[in-house]
Amino acid sequence: REYAASFALFRQLFAFGGWVTVSAILSPIFIYLDRFLIGSLLTISAVAYYTAPYEIVTRLLIIPTSIASVLFPSFSSLASSGVRDKLNVTVMRSTKYLITAMVPPTIVLLLFAEDILRIWLGNDFARESTGVLRVLSLAILLNGIGYIPFVLIQGVGRPDVLAKYYLIELPLYVGVAFLLISKLGIDGAALASVLRMI
Repeated sequence: REYAASFALFRQLFAFGGWVTVSAILSPIFIYLDRFLIGSLLTISAVAYYTAPYEIVTRLLIIPTSIASVLFPSFSSLASSGVRDKLNVTVMRSTKYLITAMVPPTIVLLLFAEDILRIWLGNDFARESTGVLRVLSLAILLNGIGYIPFVLIQGVGRPDVLAKYYLIELPLYVGVAFLLISKLGIDGAALASVLRMI
């Protein structure tokens, strides 16, 4: 058996891994930045009122995460073999199934946000966090749908597109979140999340 080293392939793998790493570093910043800003601009109790509904809705991301983990090798294989029509059909079908799976729990959260919070955490949280839960439900729905193009872009070998987009998005999100949290409190943080997901 012979093994051959290819510096061109190494360069490609290094570039791919480097851009994936940039995305992986920036993703947690987006997740925790709103909490940091709430704690800085408002109060620590406001962080709790925001974090509780955030933790509820992010559990829905298990659906797109499961679908995306299966799709990545499929997208990669279809893209490398040049079967563009089948790739398009797979993307559209996956998006349709994902929306079908995500919309019903989102509707439940929108309709029963106050009741869920009251039963789970009491009247204070229901009063302070109902609007946040409703707005974040929409944000997570949009984020979940975005998993398909996210995986598609990585599957076709272009993680640099995502990383560059994140690098542009980060300062814009900081500015918008700072402004909205200053004006609207934790509802502003939720609104900033929706705008970022859009």
